Amino acid sequence: MAAVKRKHKDAPRLVRKHLPEVSRALLEGENKEKFAAFLKEHERQGLYALYKKNGELYYIGRASDLLQRLSAHKSDLHGKKWDQLAIYIINEKLKLHDVESLLIGVSKPEGNKNRGKLKNDLRKELKDFMKEAALNAINASLYPNQEPKQTKKNKRITENKIVDFIDKEGVTATADILGISPGRVSQLRGDERLRQWVIAAGKREKMLVAIESTKAKYPPASSGRSSHALYD
Repeated sequence: MAAVKRKHKDAPRLVRKHLPEVSRALLEGENKEKFAAFLKEHERQGLYALYKKNGELYYIGRASDLLQRLSAHKSDLHGKKWDQLAIYIINEKLKLHDVESLLIGVSKPEGNKNRGKLKNDLRKELKDFMKEAALNAINASLYPNQEPKQTKKNKRITENKIVDFIDKEGVTATADILGISPGRVSQLRGDERLRQWVIAAGKREKMLVAIESTKAKYPPASSGRSSHALYD
């Protein structure tokens, strides 16, 4: 156990040092030389944030020379729009550009016209995922006697999982989730066509959410059920 704690303690941190919101006056007043000397004692490069007078985030940037960049912001196009600043010294193993893009993408500051360029946008994969799920539902509706094809997208929903859910939550609760009568649920269960109907009716995701919720209520250790049911 001690070794695990030591390993966690020594793990590299995302932010090695930081200077939370301080006044812009440190770059302009009589203490600017002291502030400059202080910054030079620490790493030159890092991320910074500029804030409006009311504390609202205005701009996020990165710099290989923080003092030089912050000084430039006193008189550039952002000069009149910020009143406070913060500095973050990031772990050297990370790319400043990636962290900057992440922060800009999440917070969308007013002053950042470029919203950052994070790689591996998942929107296309999400579109393909939803398209395939829709096609599966359509095919199951048009060809009711044909078993829906098992794919990575639908293999998580099985007849056994749905039956196990009914055993635990009841026919009425299942009927409410699927939007059909308890009698229809019993009929589909008896014909072993629950999985096929769920996919055809476009209820796959809703049923999976319900199954996951039930799984949290009935952990494997206390259920005593075989592994082929709700937890496989």
